[in-house]
Amino acid sequence: MKSDPTAGFAPESSQPRAPRAPLAFAQKIYYGLGALLAFSGAQMLMALTFPIYNIELGVDPTLLGLAIMFGRIWDTVSDPAAGVISDNTRSRFGRRRPYLFVGSLLCMILFPLIFFVDPAWTEQQQFVFYSVTSILFLTAYTIYSVPYWALGSEMTPDYNERTKVVAIRTMIGMVGANIIAAWAYRLTQLDIFESALVGVRYVSIGLCAILALFGIVTAFKTQEPYFKVAKTQKKVGFWESIRGVFTNDQAMIVLIVFVISNMGNALVHHLGIYVNTYYIFGGDTKMAASYVAIGGTIGAFISFFSIQPLARISEKIGKRQMMNVCFIMGITGSILKYFCYSVTLPWLQFIPVILLTVSGSGVALMISSIKADVVDYDEMKCGLRREGAFGSAFGYINKGVSAFTALLAGVLLSVSGFNQALGADQDDGAILALRLMFAVIPAVFFVIAYFLLRYYKLTEAQITEIREELEARRGEV
Repeated sequence: MKSDPTAGFAPESSQPRAPRAPLAFAQKIYYGLGALLAFSGAQMLMALTFPIYNIELGVDPTLLGLAIMFGRIWDTVSDPAAGVISDNTRSRFGRRRPYLFVGSLLCMILFPLIFFVDPAWTEQQQFVFYSVTSILFLTAYTIYSVPYWALGSEMTPDYNERTKVVAIRTMIGMVGANIIAAWAYRLTQLDIFESALVGVRYVSIGLCAILALFGIVTAFKTQEPYFKVAKTQKKVGFWESIRGVFTNDQAMIVLIVFVISNMGNALVHHLGIYVNTYYIFGGDTKMAASYVAIGGTIGAFISFFSIQPLARISEKIGKRQMMNVCFIMGITGSILKYFCYSVTLPWLQFIPVILLTVSGSGVALMISSIKADVVDYDEMKCGLRREGAFGSAFGYINKGVSAFTALLAGVLLSVSGFNQALGADQDDGAILALRLMFAVIPAVFFVIAYFLLRYYKLTEAQITEIREELEARRGEV
C-alpha cells in the first residue's frame, strides 16, 4: 500500500488560519499587466504560423510542425536554465525584474523578424528561416516568461490571496491573448496592405511594441516580497534544482495534469481556421479569419468576466474540485465543436468557444495558484525557495511534450488528406477528418486529466499548516 505523501498534515475539515491583510491592489495590477506579453507571445506565434507560412506561402504543414518541434526542443533547454539562473540572481533590482525588462525588449525586436521571409525563396529556405528566427524569438520569450511565471508564486504567502493574484493576471492575460491572437491574422488582411505577408510585418511590429511596454511596466513597478528570504539562501546548481522538482511528488502530479490538459487542444487548435475556411466558408479566408477573430473577442470578454466568479467558487469548493468542473466543461465544449461548426448556422461555433474559454481560464487559474502552494511544500521539505525552477519545469516539460505535439499537429493536417493546392475544392473525407480531430482529440485529453487529478492531495488546511511552519522557521514575508 502506498503511503500518503501528505500524512501528518491537518485533515480537510481543519479550520484554516485567518489571512493577513491582502496584497495591495496596485501590485496585483502591475503584475497582471505583464501577462499581456506572457500569455500572448507564444499564442500569437501559433496563431500566425500556419496561416502565413502554409495558407499564404504554401509551406508544407509537416515541415512547419517540424520547425515548431525544433523550437519546443530548444525550450526544454532554455526554460530550466532561465529558471535556475533567475533563482540564483542576487541583483539590487531583485531576482526576476531585470529579466522582465530585457526579455520585453528582445521580444519586441525578434518576433516581427519571423515574418520578414522572402516569398521568392524555396520552401526549404523558408523552412530554415522560420526555424532559426522562431528559436531566436522563443529564447527572448523564455528570458521574459520564466521569471514572470516564477514571480507569480512570490507575490503573497496566503492560500486564497494567491488565487486572487492569479485571477487578475489571468483576466488580463486571457483577454490580451484571446483578442490579440484571434485578430492578428485578420488584421494582416486589411485592404491597406498589398498582401497578408506585408500586413503581418506591420501588425507584428505594432503589437509587439505595445506588449513590450506593458512588460517593462511590470519590471519597474512590481515588488518581489520573497527576495528578502531568497537572497540569504545558498545558490543552487542546475541539476540540484531540477532534481528537486522531479522528486516533489505533488509537483509532478500537478505538472502531468497541466501537460495533459493542454496537450489535446495544442494538437488541434490550429485546425479551427481550416474548418472555418474550407468547410464553413468555402475557401473564403477573410470570412474565416473574421469568425475566428470574433470568437476570440467573445472569448476574451467571457474570460474576463468568468475569472472572478471562478476564483470565488474555488474558495468554497477547493482548487482541485474547481479544476474538475473545468475539465467537464472542456469535454462538453470540445464535443460540441463537431455539431456547432455549422455551414448553415456558423455563429453556433461561439457556443463551444464560450465553454472552452471558461474551462481554459479556470484551469489556468487553478494550476497557477496550486503551483505557488507546491513551492511552499518544497520549501518545507528542503528549505529553499525555488519558484524559478518549478515555474520553468512546468514550462519545459509542457514544451517538451509540445515539441512532439507540434510535429504531430502538422502530420495530422497532412494525414487528414488536406491539400493546400486544392483551395476550396478539398476532398469531403479530408474535411470530415479535420472536423472529427478538432472535436474529439481535446475531449479525450480532458478525460485523462480529470482522472489523474484525483492523485493531488494538498488542501487549504494542509497548505496553511505548511505556511505556519515555514514562518516559524524564517519569519513572515
